[in-house]
Amino acid sequence: MGAGFRRVMELKGCRVLYSGDGRGFLIGEGEGEWDALMLIEYPSTQVMLDMFREEEYQKVQIHRAAALEGQLLIECGSGFRI
Repeated sequence: MGAGFRRVMELKGCRVLYSGDGRGFLIGEGEGEWDALMLIEYPSTQVMLDMFREEEYQKVQIHRAAALEGQLLIECGSGFRI
């Protein structure tokens, strides 16, 4: 999905921050459940929600859906400084 997502969503300000293999859990449960992950930054929650209804996204997301056995979609806040 990476290339199709980028083509459709980068124009809206979305950025793929990481896409790659998940090598294992250091803390927590679920070892062996996730073999790959993608971390995406959206400019707003509304942009993410609008994406699901967009026709161009629907055309590329079929590849993502076909490749996934499962997924987690986690919305995060703006973060904080460490």
